[in-house]
Amino acid sequence: MFFAAVLAGCGGGGGDSKPDNSNSSTQTTKQSRAQLKVEDTTLTFDRVGNVVKTKMSNVKGTITYKILSSTPSNVVQVDDSGQLQILRPGIAKVKVIDNSSIYESSEATFTIQVDKGVNNELAANSISLNALDAAGHLLVVRGQKGELRYYVDSGSEHLITVDDNGKVFATGRVGKARVRVHDSGNDYYLARDLLVDVELTSIDADILQFAALSSGYRKGLTLEPARLDKADTKSLSYEIIAMTPDDEVAEILNKETGILLIRNTGQVTVKATATYAEGYAKSEQVATFKVDIGKGTRTPLTVTDISENYQANAPLYPKVKGVLGAYTLKVTSGQDVVQVSENGEALVIKGVGRAEVEVAEKALRNYPSSKATLKVNIERTPNITL
Repeated sequence: MFFAAVLAGCGGGGGDSKPDNSNSSTQTTKQSRAQLKVEDTTLTFDRVGNVVKTKMSNVKGTITYKILSSTPSNVVQVDDSGQLQILRPGIAKVKVIDNSSIYESSEATFTIQVDKGVNNELAANSISLNALDAAGHLLVVRGQKGELRYYVDSGSEHLITVDDNGKVFATGRVGKARVRVHDSGNDYYLARDLLVDVELTSIDADILQFAALSSGYRKGLTLEPARLDKADTKSLSYEIIAMTPDDEVAEILNKETGILLIRNTGQVTVKATATYAEGYAKSEQVATFKVDIGKGTRTPLTVTDISENYQANAPLYPKVKGVLGAYTLKVTSGQDVVQVSENGEALVIKGVGRAEVEVAEKALRNYPSSKATLKVNIERTPNITL
């Protein structure tokens, strides 16, 4: 252990009353310390503004950052609170400075590599086509990050064609096909391919028919009836005749068009009534079709790892993202390090060491369950000796 030393000197007076030439000085020396160490970091871009969590050891004081280089420019920045934030994919070199009033300062450099993110928002609904339909059906793609290109998937060439705008045409044969949608990505997200199912159906001439509809839940989702026959009608009207598990699954916004506003997951049966002009043998036909709404796609739970010094019974509040309802905490290892608080909203420090905590959200009506693992590191509080 190094200690601050105070040195003092004094001189004595002689009989000749000579001036006192002694000097006194006080010098304080900071304690030596182990070299600050910082690990290189590689992470995947999620969004602008995410804070970088670097792994450091031998930290004695206050950490500050200085960006030394960046390719391309502005990969990271130091925000107003002194944290290192992600701005875009790339590679940056950063200097870390550890300043302490007790220990000597120490510096280290590390490299942060931010890889392009994965576009989880790219989506498109499957479609159903009459095999004799010459008009085609336009794919509606959501969540793209770059230029879209469309291709007929291998093995589907005899069933469909697709143009540069994503319009799918049947070739006259019944079966199941797929379209490959390619999103070229951008400076922030990787390119990604999406396969869209296409069902080619047959019809009996002049028989009122509709394709079954299915989709994953999405807030504000609307679905339009997919009619399979081509007979001219005088009028069409739609009504819901059954819903499960309750009557909160969907509603018809317009009885003449049959557009459905989806409110929750479940199943709906819709009845369509068509009337025909005098030239047809039947003046009216009735048909039904099913609508199946499954659970929607959700962003998985993510949680930021925690590293703190020991402080008995101090609460730790996990930073959880992607929560849709309420989550629970369960210590899966290191129960002597942390425990879940009585109200279940925080962790309570009980000892020194490492722990893992399962953060889980139960399945909701419209979304699946999700969980993430929180890693907790509690270190001994440094002893400070002057």
